Amino acid sequence: MRSENSKTISMADVARLALVSKATVSKVLNGKPGVSEDTRARVRRVCEENGYRLNTSIQDLVRERRTGSTRSIAFVLVGKEFSDPAYSRFIDGIAGCAAENNFHLVFTSLTGNETLMYDLPPILRDGRVDGLLISGTLTSKTIAIVHKLGIPHVVLGNYSSSIKGHSPVVEINLSIGIYKAFEQLKLADKRRIAFFDEDLNRYLNKTIFEAFKASLQENDLTFYQDLVYVGAGSMAGAFSALKDLFSADKLPFDAIFCHDFRVASEISHLITGRFGLKGAIDIILVTSRPYSYYRLPVPAVYIDDNMDSIAYSGTNLLLAAIMQGEDISDQNILIKSTVEVSL
Repeated sequence: MRSENSKTISMADVARLALVSKATVSKVLNGKPGVSEDTRARVRRVCEENGYRLNTSIQDLVRERRTGSTRSIAFVLVGKEFSDPAYSRFIDGIAGCAAENNFHLVFTSLTGNETLMYDLPPILRDGRVDGLLISGTLTSKTIAIVHKLGIPHVVLGNYSSSIKGHSPVVEINLSIGIYKAFEQLKLADKRRIAFFDEDLNRYLNKTIFEAFKASLQENDLTFYQDLVYVGAGSMAGAFSALKDLFSADKLPFDAIFCHDFRVASEISHLITGRFGLKGAIDIILVTSRPYSYYRLPVPAVYIDDNMDSIAYSGTNLLLAAIMQGEDISDQNILIKSTVEVSL
């Protein structure tokens, strides 16, 4: 690994090539303010082209001499907040597995707009972690930058092959959970099942929709195209798209599937508004949920995607690459969902 003391390129060399001072280079590499975007981009480009690395701390140098390992891994979230329920459950699984193996866990986020390795936080690019787990709004460009780091990584979640490439992935087996949920609808004598999603342009949403149609067929239930409802886009919710439908004299369906719990919560309000607090509700809402203790105030079938299990399995896979040197490229682990009925 090259450093600022390397014979190949030093911080002074970077400063000279980028036509700035060493102090400016230091500010750029440590994410400090007071540098224009043009200068910041120029310094990063010089570092990228010449393979420059920041020198790590004395503690890290001692660590490298003793073991060659930081005993640290990172959870990297792209374009999302760690408080987002869709991703926060990952933390439990990663932290638990890391603690069991005496590894430290650090958290860092990316915007998703990074184009160079030197756009990454220092904790990732300067050898301060042995590997990383990554999730969020991923693109092939983000994964390509991660590959340049030269350390093991594991993708958590369902992504297209064009994005994940040869990266190892731990993802949800969406089909099993949806199939089991529809088994329960069939037992409850529900035959006209609607589908709602805010946006069917994203890979995960399309995959869920295909699993929805396949699960209907496998349970000998009919797919009705006119019962497919699509919202106004990501984060638009369900209320404005479905309020007229729930105000009509008769609902055209006896169950509705919405995988996203946040959106399903809005639909539960529409259901409650239609039937009232004391009225008998004769439709069932199917959704997934990030935590098993989440409940909706309407009859529901819950698909538990076991996000902590995904994260735990992904961390185990990552640590196998770090500690045993296993080649984990192209590995794909599927985690099964479970179903709970609350009618």
